[in-house]
Amino acid sequence: MTAHAPGFLGRWISHRPMNTKILLIIAILAATVLSLGMLSLARMATLDAKASLLYSGSVLAVEHIKDIDATTERSRSTTFSYVISNDESKQAGYAQALKDDDATFAALTTRYQSESIAPELVPR
Repeated sequence: MTAHAPGFLGRWISHRPMNTKILLIIAILAATVLSLGMLSLARMATLDAKASLLYSGSVLAVEHIKDIDATTERSRSTTFSYVISNDESKQAGYAQALKDDDATFAALTTRYQSESIAPELVPR
C-alpha cells in the first residue's frame, strides 16, 4: 500500500499523473510571475508619478532660478557697460537693455514665485 499525503489537496495531487503535476507546477509559477509583473508595473507607475512631482516641484524651480541668475548677471554687466561708456547713443542702448532685463527679471520672478514652497519670501 502506498502512502498518500494528508488532506484533500494532498490526496488530489498524489492521485494525478506525473505530467499533470509538472503542468500544475508550471501553472503556479506562471501565475506567480504574472502577479509579480503586474505588481511591479503598478509600483513603477507610482514611482513615475512621484518622480514627475519631484521634477515639477524641485528641479524645474532650480532651473528657473538659473534663468533669474543669468538675467541678473546680464543686468550687472549692462550696468557696468553703461557706467563706463562715454557715448550717449551706447548709453541709451544700455538703458533700454536694462529696462528689458528688469521686465525679464520681473517675469521670471513671478514664474518662480508660483512654483516656490514659500512664495511670500520670493519678493525679498
